[in-house]
Amino acid sequence: MTTSSPLRAIVIGAVPLTSSSPSFGLPILMREDEPGYWIQVIASGSRTIDRFAPISDEEVGLISRQVAIPVRLGGVYVHAFIDRSGGLHLDRAENLKTQFNIAISHPDTSMPVRLAIAECMTDVDRARRQRDALHKEFLNRLGQRAATSFLNSAATGQLWGLLERHAISSDARGRIRACRSRITAEVSSDGISVDLSAVRLEDLNIDFSEIGPRLTQAFGYGAYASPQVADLSGLPFSETPTGMTIVSAVERSPRQEERLSILLRAAILYPSAFRSAISQYSDPAFMTNQALRLLRGGFVDELSDIEARRVAQVAAIVPKLFSMAYPRRRGAMLYYMAVHLGDHAPIAKTIYELAARSVARDIDLVRPRIIEMFEDWGRQLSGYGFLPPQ
Repeated sequence: MTTSSPLRAIVIGAVPLTSSSPSFGLPILMREDEPGYWIQVIASGSRTIDRFAPISDEEVGLISRQVAIPVRLGGVYVHAFIDRSGGLHLDRAENLKTQFNIAISHPDTSMPVRLAIAECMTDVDRARRQRDALHKEFLNRLGQRAATSFLNSAATGQLWGLLERHAISSDARGRIRACRSRITAEVSSDGISVDLSAVRLEDLNIDFSEIGPRLTQAFGYGAYASPQVADLSGLPFSETPTGMTIVSAVERSPRQEERLSILLRAAILYPSAFRSAISQYSDPAFMTNQALRLLRGGFVDELSDIEARRVAQVAAIVPKLFSMAYPRRRGAMLYYMAVHLGDHAPIAKTIYELAARSVARDIDLVRPRIIEMFEDWGRQLSGYGFLPPQ
């Protein structure tokens, strides 16, 4: 299929016909210049047409109606919707609002169908109400476990769609889909917790700090997508780690802000190994390589033999590194610096002042987390391999 080839939609049993309930389906398509039947394959994140898949004659049912609707790759997909009277409607969701409103308002329409209609209409408030009603139904009929599983599944589906909509390319979208099983959202009384450890920030055109609020808006529960911290606990512990040990720790993180923060912590604790690491390490991210050039200059040359002075030197360079970060990544930079450097009071003070002065939204989102970490160093910094707890 080419992106320029229009198809006309022909329905021959696109959805099962029921006499009492509305139902959804995808129409069977026929190309004007090619024999056979085709069906739209929908990109879940954007709800657009990802590709066209052939469908065999045996899979085509009994309802027959032909409507000329041009559809293209990347375009909005076409619904096949059967209303309560058995009438078949073929069109895009935006053109089926009247039929959808009639169906969703009817008292006999099942809750799952009402939710599906609200989501097709992209009516966030109505979808939220229908989802809450369906959750109560699960709770009353099947118990807490089934109700919680439903909410977790719904939140995870919303998260997948959000990530795929904000993928920077088709390749990035493919990588997100490939690791769906490791991208999860769980609903509790505290809100929605999100696991993004399998996702590369570089694959998205939004920052991790924006995902929680967007999921909250779409789903209706308080959510926060905590930045994932690199697991350094498996590194061999050593009182005098080598430059390679530090590089190995740095490379464990997918976030450039965290990689830089780990290097700075090594500069405080193990200056000799830090000098070795920074001389051999090259980062894949442009901003971090800029920061490395800054560190390789006067910072390394002037690094003190006294730890307290090294802490002061790192505290002095943090604002410079902060200003070098991309504006929408500065919240993440402060977060990771708080994780890896915030147990040193002069650096914590600098991080707090930078966060307090900023009115940027991404910093507003991480500021409560930073304050929380400052109140409990031991829990945040225990078990960090070559980075022992203080």
